[in-house]
Amino acid sequence: MDKKTREAVVETAKQFTIGYVQWVDAVADAGWEDNSKADVHPVLSIGFLVDETDDAVCLAAAISHDQSNSRIHIPKQWIKSIKKVRLDKFLDLRRKPSKPKVQKPKEESYSNGSEIRSSNSFPFPKTM
Repeated sequence: MDKKTREAVVETAKQFTIGYVQWVDAVADAGWEDNSKADVHPVLSIGFLVDETDDAVCLAAAISHDQSNSRIHIPKQWIKSIKKVRLDKFLDLRRKPSKPKVQKPKEESYSNGSEIRSSNSFPFPKTM
């Protein structure tokens, strides 16, 4: 990335904050069932923080200039915690790009034709 492009990216990134929000959502169901216990669902959301008022925050999945798309408006009363990170600090665009690392090939086993094993296993995170 040339210097002019890098400076333009930094200026654009200064305008945006990423929000990581832990909140609870309402539960809805329909149909005849045995009485059920009142419940809420824990939710994790991450996105561009495009607006915040005394009552709610608005996260967007995508931004372009002065527009956003795929927004969610979360009432502050439902929010358990929120972490905000300025995009320019997250990207840390001042550092020089490093050389790309060479990836090691995955080890695969086709013993019965339906099983694939990888040396890089990543456990799925547990829910709240």
